Amino acid sequence: MRKKFIILIALLVSSIFANSMVCYCSNKGLEEYFNMEKYNYMCNELLNVGVIDNINDSRTYVSREECIKSVLRIIGVNDEIAKEYTYLSDKNDGFCDINYCTDISKGYINFAKINGLAFGTYDKTNDCSFFYPKKAVSLNDCLSFMSRCLDNSAKISDETTLLSSATENGIIKSDDYFLDYYFLNYRSYYNLLFRMLNSKRYCFVKTSSGMKTVFIEKDMDRNITYFEYLKNNNL
Repeated sequence: MRKKFIILIALLVSSIFANSMVCYCSNKGLEEYFNMEKYNYMCNELLNVGVIDNINDSRTYVSREECIKSVLRIIGVNDEIAKEYTYLSDKNDGFCDINYCTDISKGYINFAKINGLAFGTYDKTNDCSFFYPKKAVSLNDCLSFMSRCLDNSAKISDETTLLSSATENGIIKSDDYFLDYYFLNYRSYYNLLFRMLNSKRYCFVKTSSGMKTVFIEKDMDRNITYFEYLKNNNL
């Protein structure tokens, strides 16, 4: 009886040790996947060109409000432009759930709506659209915001074409670990932003003299990256 008990304890210890090794190897694999030197470089570049305001805890989730703001900054929208879009006219009704956002955030979100870069969810009862600014952004939502800036939005009709567009534009890769997750943490998000920053420019912002008119231009030649565009225009 004692011999059987010793064998059982030995098997239990072996099982725990084996599971620990699996977890260790898995974590080690993730550490090797993320080169911290490269990751820090990415974050600092995004910070330096003004795409992000600060570097957040990589493990926390990104809000839809934060996501659309950074994506729009890549195509040339800045806080000064955003202020002009804080309040929409009756002709261009905004989202009905952004009143508690800051004026700057309202401006970015309204700009995205007016220019067809964000649509939100229409609520028939309230007869208006909800953007859900504080909700964690999903991978597909983030890719949708980006792909509408990088591609012909008419081509992006479902998840398959969305992933195809994002892959074609170098935003996602087949071995990205976060493809299996619904929401984005900041580590994944910064990777996506950095890839978009280094993508060939398609949609970008142009302004008339005195910034009286702001509009979206499309670069059909796509001969410079967004990074070069932001650097060259000191945006």
